[in-house]
Amino acid sequence: MPLLKRIQTIAAKVEGTIGTAETLTASEGVFNAFDIEINADIELFEREGQGSFNYLTGTSGARGGSMTFKTGMEWDGAAHPAWASVLFPACGWVASGDVYTPRSEAPGANVKTVTLAVYQNGLRKMLAGAVGTFKIVCPSGELTAIEWEFTGVWQAVADVAILAPTYPTDLPLRFGSAVVTYQAANVIVENVTLDAGNEIILREDPATAAGYVSGLIVSRKPMITFNPEAGLVAADAASDPYGDWLAHTEGIFSCKIDGPTGANTNGDFTFSAPKAQVMNVQQSERNRLLTHDVELVCNKNAATADEEVSLTFTDAT
Repeated sequence: MPLLKRIQTIAAKVEGTIGTAETLTASEGVFNAFDIEINADIELFEREGQGSFNYLTGTSGARGGSMTFKTGMEWDGAAHPAWASVLFPACGWVASGDVYTPRSEAPGANVKTVTLAVYQNGLRKMLAGAVGTFKIVCPSGELTAIEWEFTGVWQAVADVAILAPTYPTDLPLRFGSAVVTYQAANVIVENVTLDAGNEIILREDPATAAGYVSGLIVSRKPMITFNPEAGLVAADAASDPYGDWLAHTEGIFSCKIDGPTGANTNGDFTFSAPKAQVMNVQQSERNRLLTHDVELVCNKNAATADEEVSLTFTDAT
């Protein structure tokens, strides 16, 4: 019987023991994910035979895998959605109240590993001990999406009935009625992207059948890219990215995305970098309008570690 790729869903659960696959149920499938791909990364060690050109039975190497997918930013304006509460900690970002910031530490009390699976029309493909990185992509007037990329330990593929979760019904955030500022000045952009910039390895362990125990985030370099309309140098503080580049100037970058409507105030989701420094500027154009393609690196916030970027949910009231 052919399997239909559109008939699929994902599930994710924080692991109680790092690298030990969790049992997944419909309760862990509360994501509206799309563009889902999962692949094994397993090398086959070939063995040349003697006396002919033939090969002997090969031996498989360590069993890693990767999974990529996208989600909208569905949110009810109050409780943290699963894409934040489950997936951000597996990318090294931990909540304190309504604010997520990155941590420089191995999985444990704060940073987590997750078991991730794709259920494809009766076929289950799974990673355990997975950690990830992400990009928040904000095109003007369109769906604000998060592009996720996880690395973990490949599990045996099995025939498992597709889960039937209660999917989120909240609308995803849209990049409209937004406020984007750089150097305390509003900028007009077509796109803003925050890249968490995590560097991930798989931890080798011959005590496991896979040869790996889990993924691990070993470094990060968060980056922000945006493409503001060009202006005269003297126009405002945001209009001279070339000057900021040469002068090593650091400044605040903020992107506030309008959220769910409240009786008094709307909710919003904001990412902000207090010490953003220009890493590159290239001339560009948009519909014959002169623009800048700007790359910012998110530097350490003075003497405070792990505050180079923050993600903040402000509840609707």
